[in-house]
Amino acid sequence: MYLGAYVKQQRLLLGMTAQELADKVNVGTTYISHIENLHTIPSPDMTVRIAKTIKTDPEWLIRTAAKDELEKAKKKINAKFGVNFTI
Repeated sequence: MYLGAYVKQQRLLLGMTAQELADKVNVGTTYISHIENLHTIPSPDMTVRIAKTIKTDPEWLIRTAAKDELEKAKKKINAKFGVNFTI
């Protein structure tokens, strides 16, 4: 599962709005929206803050964010060089 989808799922399970999550981690709702819609991968520090707020293991969420970042980099390499880069 992608980090953004998981964050949104957990937030909703906790009955939390995007505004409430944003307020608790001290960011704007646009930033939360960008995370949930896979436009932004949060820094490790922000990932920990979000994980604690949505009652998730921070280490697991950081690993998920790292996998998302790797996937994003592979897509860029494949598009730029016309290859099917896999790890």
